[in-house]
Amino acid sequence: MIRAHAQVIRAALLFKLAGQRAIVLGTTVDPPSPNGDYEIGLEQLASMNRDHNITALQQYGGVKGWAEMIKTDVETGIYGDENELSRRKNVFGSNTYPVKKGRSFLRFLWEAWQDLTLIILIIADVASLALGIKTEGLEEGWYDGGSITFVVLLVIFVTATSDYRSPSSFKI
Repeated sequence: MIRAHAQVIRAALLFKLAGQRAIVLGTTVDPPSPNGDYEIGLEQLASMNRDHNITALQQYGGVKGWAEMIKTDVETGIYGDENELSRRKNVFGSNTYPVKKGRSFLRFLWEAWQDLTLIILIIADVASLALGIKTEGLEEGWYDGGSITFVVLLVIFVTATSDYRSPSSFKI
């Protein structure tokens, strides 16, 4: 109930701000097309809100006229029982934000891999492995390069795991 009331207030504020930006008035708006028990349809509500169409708002009687069309009260919000709420949900849709798909762990690995410091360490690792194996042989020469490889992989996995587990990463 509070969310619908907040949406009406938000829409009114956006319309007011759009009017202050000197939007040209005077164009006519199609009359509202009834949708079920309500005097205006979902598409018209969405387009008025999306386009900040102050002309339509004024032609429909301002915020109070708009609220009457969707059968709500600007002071108390939606009035009605569960049947009324389910009817509104069927006509206007759910009043929720779509859930964004989270990024996969592989995506976080890829992003961690792109760090400039790690790229420099990887280049140093390849050089260390090549020089170590060439100068000391395979049995002894891989120690330094192998240590750098282990550290680079550890940093990549720790960074990716940390980013993956942080709650803010799911909101991006």
